[in-house]
Amino acid sequence: MPIQPISFGLESRPGRYGAEGGASLVNAFVEEMSPDGKAPVTIYCRPGLSSFAALTGSGGFRGAIKLGPLAYVVSGPIVNRVDQTGAVANVGAFVGSSPVRMARNRKSPNAQIALVSDGQRAILENDTLSTIADADLPPPNDVCSIGGYFVFSTPDGRYFWTSIDEGTQIDALDFASAEANPDGLVGIIDRNQEIVLLGEETTEFHALTGSSAVFERVQQTTLQLGWLSGAAVKSINGIPIGPASDGTVRVLADYSPERVSTHEVERDIRALSDPGVLTGGTFSLDGHQFYCLNSPTWTWVCDLLTRKWFQWKSYGSSRWRGEGFVDIDDKLCVGDYENAVLYCLEADGQTDAGDPLVWDLTSGPIGGYPNRIIADELYLEFIPGVGLNSTDKHASDPKVMLRVSTDDGKTWSDEMVADLGGIGEFKTEVSFRRLGMSGREGFRFRVSVSAPVSRALLRASLRYTEAAA
Repeated sequence: MPIQPISFGLESRPGRYGAEGGASLVNAFVEEMSPDGKAPVTIYCRPGLSSFAALTGSGGFRGAIKLGPLAYVVSGPIVNRVDQTGAVANVGAFVGSSPVRMARNRKSPNAQIALVSDGQRAILENDTLSTIADADLPPPNDVCSIGGYFVFSTPDGRYFWTSIDEGTQIDALDFASAEANPDGLVGIIDRNQEIVLLGEETTEFHALTGSSAVFERVQQTTLQLGWLSGAAVKSINGIPIGPASDGTVRVLADYSPERVSTHEVERDIRALSDPGVLTGGTFSLDGHQFYCLNSPTWTWVCDLLTRKWFQWKSYGSSRWRGEGFVDIDDKLCVGDYENAVLYCLEADGQTDAGDPLVWDLTSGPIGGYPNRIIADELYLEFIPGVGLNSTDKHASDPKVMLRVSTDDGKTWSDEMVADLGGIGEFKTEVSFRRLGMSGREGFRFRVSVSAPVSRALLRASLRYTEAAA
């Protein structure tokens, strides 16, 4: 009876119709291991969430920005100030439900924060929120900050800038336009000493000149590629990433947008009736740099170091609760897309603020089409002995669940259960026997763990018998 190593994949690639697809990794990410390790990669459970702050205002996360040891977070119609202890203060109302774009300038001693949403514009300074009343600024749809200027974009393709370090002063002549195509702007973002004008069909780069012209177009860099949602274009380490007008996700490290999305991500984007609802966020954790792309019904997450994509979900939902990220005194915090809550992101988190975090891994097809095989025993090597010293049996005696498909994922068996090992039980081995005979398409195995413990799959193998022809 031969034993064959099997793979649960490097990312989530379920395929167009399912049968032709590869693995599906839900609430997971992978790390490359040392060449002398047990396997090339280890599959880990995604970070969990712990409650950090109860925000004022009924409604979900709309925007946030860091200012020194504090963060200003818009939840529903309220702007909240949150400190490193999780204490919250209401600093004013910014009505609406759409995402809020925020930027800060260099003003000293009290830096200003500009807020933009649905044409509204306001300045927050020294915890006082006031509307920008300057009539020279039309209703904007985005804002960024560069060289001390706030720069506002408008849907008609223009952008306006303020006086240096004074967000309430805008001269009637301090504006310019995206010139390449009259396609309008969905947003604006800064990149080094440039602003990137995010059009519906084109992208332009205008540089900060340091002269009386203030900004001028960078010649021969215009892209014939636009953006689906300004709220989904975010930066990490100064490099923008977001969903482009051709339905791909692109990284703008230079003047050539690099496609980083898979066909699975692109199909989900294309299926949206209004891709303008897309939102995004970026964060770094333990050497990984993640980009989260959210729709109302799904969340795709890309590890930008490996360019691998994963599906993240919250318990009872088809998408992840996380929306937007902000650092508060070295705490990595994330909002909730529908509730006035701020969480801490926990690298070895085991729940989503008390809700189960279900780690769900489905293998690609296993077998030698068109030959059938008999699965005598499946071996799964997890980190053993992860049970906790807890009165909660789910935590003290964690289990791993397995479902088997003998017809390439069309139907699945009843759930089988094995022990992961209680605290200190480091010799626990996970295996499942007598799993049946595959059809010509081969087996698929689906493994899940919902216990609130550390989770990592190191390797897997199958002992099998070739079935008679």
